[in-house]
Amino acid sequence: DLWDIPGGVIDDGETAFQAAIREVNEELALNITQFDLALVNEEVVSGPRRDYTTFTVFVADELRFAVDEKETVAAVWIYPEDALQTMDLHWGAVNALKAIL
Repeated sequence: DLWDIPGGVIDDGETAFQAAIREVNEELALNITQFDLALVNEEVVSGPRRDYTTFTVFVADELRFAVDEKETVAAVWIYPEDALQTMDLHWGAVNALKAIL
């Protein structure tokens, strides 16, 4: 099992910021606004059936959250550089964290 950063696929008609807000709410039961977001990193990925845009969410401040066990096994607040050094990360999380450092 690997750690990852909240994110997901942008639904048709959504902006990256709208998708970020929706996914953070789904995965962490955390109600945020666009103003809470420090960065939304978009990436187009070629899949076997179609290309899709993914995004990764970074929030500006530590916020209280509850893990939605249907979406997430565990969650922690950690500085990006510490995550890169101490955690087994999904490749997408590694790329996203390196992009902001």
